[in-house]
Amino acid sequence: ADPLFNLRSEEYPEGLNLYDDPKMQSALLLPDLQVELAGRRPNFGDSAPDFAYKPMTDHPFSSVDYGYLERLYAMTSNPERKKEYGQALQYLADGDIDSKRAAEKSDWLLWHAAEPPPESPSLPGVLKSRVNGSWVAGMKGMAMLRAGDQAALLRFGPSLTHGDPDDLGLLYYANGYELSYDIGYGLGSTHVHCGWASSTVSHCLVTVDEKNQFEAEGSGGSLLAFADLPSVQMVEAESANSYTEEGVDEYRRTLALMSEGGYLVDVFHVRGGTQHDFGFGSIGTELEPYGVPDLKDQEGSLTEGVNWADKIGKDGDIIGYPNKPYWKPPPGNGYGFFFDVRSGSPEVDWGGTWSIDGKIPTQFRMHILGEADEAIYASAPGLYPSKPLSSYVMARRTAKVAPLESVFMAVYEPFVRYASGEVQPVIEKTRRLGPGAIEVIRKDGKTDVVLTEKCTVKTSFGNVKFEGDFALLTGEGDRPVRAESLGCNRLEVNGKSIFSGTGVLTAKVVEVDPVACRVRLDHPVEGDLENLIAIFSNPDYSRTTAYHIANVSGEVLELQANSLVLGEGRVQSIEGNTLISDVPHEYARSVPRKDSTLFFDGKRLAGPSGKATKILSTDQGDTLRIEVEDASDFEVGDSIEYVDLSVGDQVRIALPQVLRFPQEKTSKTPKKPNIVLITADNLGYGDVGCYGNDQVKTPTIDRLAEQGVRLTDFYTASPTCTVSRACLLTGRYPQRHGLNIQLPGIEGNYGEGLSQSETLLPELLKPLGYATGCFGKWNIGFAPGSRPTERGFDEFFGHASGNIDYYTHVYNLKPDLHRGTEPVEVEGYSTDLFADEAIDFIERHQDKPFFVYLPFNAPHFPNPKNKAPGEPYIWQAPEEAFAAYGWNESETNPKRGYYAVITAMDSAVGRVMGTLDDLGLTEDTVVIFYSDNGAFMLKDRGLEVASNRPFRDGGVTLYEGGIRVPCIVRWPGRIEAGSVCREPLISFDWFPMAVHLAGGEIPEDLVVDGQDPIKTLTEGVPSPHDSLFFEYRNFRAMREGRYKIVASDPDGGFALYDLETDSGEEIDLGKEEPKRLERMKDMFENWRAEMPH
Repeated sequence: ADPLFNLRSEEYPEGLNLYDDPKMQSALLLPDLQVELAGRRPNFGDSAPDFAYKPMTDHPFSSVDYGYLERLYAMTSNPERKKEYGQALQYLADGDIDSKRAAEKSDWLLWHAAEPPPESPSLPGVLKSRVNGSWVAGMKGMAMLRAGDQAALLRFGPSLTHGDPDDLGLLYYANGYELSYDIGYGLGSTHVHCGWASSTVSHCLVTVDEKNQFEAEGSGGSLLAFADLPSVQMVEAESANSYTEEGVDEYRRTLALMSEGGYLVDVFHVRGGTQHDFGFGSIGTELEPYGVPDLKDQEGSLTEGVNWADKIGKDGDIIGYPNKPYWKPPPGNGYGFFFDVRSGSPEVDWGGTWSIDGKIPTQFRMHILGEADEAIYASAPGLYPSKPLSSYVMARRTAKVAPLESVFMAVYEPFVRYASGEVQPVIEKTRRLGPGAIEVIRKDGKTDVVLTEKCTVKTSFGNVKFEGDFALLTGEGDRPVRAESLGCNRLEVNGKSIFSGTGVLTAKVVEVDPVACRVRLDHPVEGDLENLIAIFSNPDYSRTTAYHIANVSGEVLELQANSLVLGEGRVQSIEGNTLISDVPHEYARSVPRKDSTLFFDGKRLAGPSGKATKILSTDQGDTLRIEVEDASDFEVGDSIEYVDLSVGDQVRIALPQVLRFPQEKTSKTPKKPNIVLITADNLGYGDVGCYGNDQVKTPTIDRLAEQGVRLTDFYTASPTCTVSRACLLTGRYPQRHGLNIQLPGIEGNYGEGLSQSETLLPELLKPLGYATGCFGKWNIGFAPGSRPTERGFDEFFGHASGNIDYYTHVYNLKPDLHRGTEPVEVEGYSTDLFADEAIDFIERHQDKPFFVYLPFNAPHFPNPKNKAPGEPYIWQAPEEAFAAYGWNESETNPKRGYYAVITAMDSAVGRVMGTLDDLGLTEDTVVIFYSDNGAFMLKDRGLEVASNRPFRDGGVTLYEGGIRVPCIVRWPGRIEAGSVCREPLISFDWFPMAVHLAGGEIPEDLVVDGQDPIKTLTEGVPSPHDSLFFEYRNFRAMREGRYKIVASDPDGGFALYDLETDSGEEIDLGKEEPKRLERMKDMFENWRAEMPH
């Protein structure tokens, strides 16, 4: 591409820019990161084994991707594409392109690099979902499922040369390891490679009749379903082509990756042959069986008379068989390489637990649910003696007469590692409900029912009847709370209809535009279909073909693709109705290299001037022989294209749904709940484990999310500490209560601050019988009459200012620790001291309702003014917080120090939660945890190492990074455990909610801007706010639904963003939607005119 770019000739006076070609752009655009799973590149096919510990990184990076992207950015002439590449380039460089370019040391960059892009670091549109979310590469036949540090890959496309016979192969990643240990690819001629690694049984598959796949022609299969739901990512595919020699007419696999439960469900249907071996292999030989009481040792391997594992030399060949490259030791199917074989009769629930002794040891369990005549456990070699061994669990079924029909069902459970280093299972019990139906009871008290096909089954929730592609029902005990489904036409629980309607859209293709990647259908399709999967089929095709939907307009589907052309060729000669092309296409050649994959069968072959015919078959040898329906229109020299879609194709679009079950209301008069309101100080959205950061250790906060609701669209009313707290305690916008500045210095913090005429939350709770206590950061004025115990709190222990030293408790060198209104001197880490006081208060008031306001000053950045001249100012945390990461307390790395401060706060929260547990108060206590504002992103302060990812900017701004913060609410029995709320809510909503929970009402003469969100949290109803407004310093902003306007200059205009597709606020839609922008600007101005301040 580079020489052609610089070419100057009579034919190409301006050169030939391949960097503007859509296929070239697609090939070079983050090819590594789009398929990276849990921090690893999938190692199917010609790849070395991947067995080392490798956790996900905080920021993914690939040198290959970076080099490609620099070229695309520099060379493309399309301004829109250039902007997208610039954004992605900034993302890869983590916002520092100059440093990244220096580190790459590339000669090409020295001479050709373009000016650094002005765009902020983020991934545009579709690219973001492909790097961070779950998606399907339909033409390639790969489905990538991602859920935090878990990921899975299902390959349903044809296995090509330099691959293995492993159609429908599974790769599963969790806890920093590839748990499905693929033996890998080394020197392709070794006996271990040919006889073991390149056998079907060495992969996580069902082996039929002890034969490898592809004994006859055919490879690869069809995508049947795919869904990216809030709590589960699922895919279903089939590949009966792989076993046509054995008469197999069904070979179908469904995977469901549980992002909430932390496990993987696997359902495998097979029909044909007389023996089915369903196996899974993982790293090492520390495999502990369970559920098979009569295990017996077996001599040799799984093939009588041979044991090749004992005879493997250092070079991967069998000792005693020299000079035999590419030899497959008999019987040639891999079964002779197993050793340490044990077998027995399994119980209904059986399986094995692997202990993986890597850099960070972990454990992993496979549950197999019934459907096995024999349980087999065995070890197997690695690719070479220097590579780790593996161990397998195998479920075997046999029949005397074909066709044998099996439905294998498994649950893969990575154990959880806590900050203490303790490793624990997440599943209490599994149960097979019927073919394709599984129940999982989790350790956190939740129950999941997974349905992978139409069924009627008896569950813990009662009798369930389902018609559709897939469903996940989640609840507690015998009470279902939520259902997530794909293609659901009908769902009943105990005879009560939960849903009945259309779960699938179907249509016929009447027009295809391969260049624009559009198809016209025979009737319009409606609904929010963007990014869903459209599956195309035709009786003439050997498999379905699938694309994500980019856009829908009436009867026109625009697909996410660079072209609908599968490949190109050139007619070298013609023999009857066979065209011979001298341009090979590897998708026509499978692993054995001798048979067709059937990949192109039934596809349309297009030539120049409208020539077209149907492909009947292909044969890839030195040339590609293409048998077509009618070759009469074609001539030698014609360029030809293989088009993926044709007129007459059927399209199927399965619709996702999330349904909440109606909850029974009780007439029992509820006890007034205790209220514990905890605020972190400047904690970023991207600095908590349950919000996507797998580097920081926040086990308590993560557990709160598992036990309650995690809010994804929660806002603090202001991007700075003072104002945010004033809004929380008054329930009002700052433009109504009048305090809209950060109190400055000692004078400001010890002044009146928030007007003493304002009514604070504890003043309304005390008359309702609540004990009220505040322990931590006040920061809204400490003059006489402004102090906590003068404004409704019975007790106060904390500091007046915004940022004290964690150990000396000084602010600008002034001691700033008070009990009530009096200064005190107490030794200790401030976070722990505030938690201790809150615990003591709870223990003393456990017999009456209480309101605890626990505003930590952590993890606020250290203040240099709190140190004497010459003293270093660094992040401070107790020794055990650093030790949780294996670091020393003297650590000076700012990011490590910051993480330790967060972990210390998490531990303090854990002690408060433990007190509620010990006193039996957990069920009667509402716990609210959130950050007072987003983390600060001020570049002139070296200790600013926090993250608001994926949002833009941070504290003191009104971009999402400044005001959209982590928030979790727990109320057992009332708020669904492990749920997620995506409705926009705001911090001053806690004011009316707390008053109502306490049995009170807002006084008629008090204007409150907060709206009680309790039904949004407990019943899933929409947000009580139609719109939210913000104003601070030069910034103005408003959110309405999915849209937001922001202005950063009082004299400048507003930008319009669609937060649903552009949470990073990068793409201003103002010019595209001027009416919406003007309407929202008018709404903001009308709101502002109503405010008194």
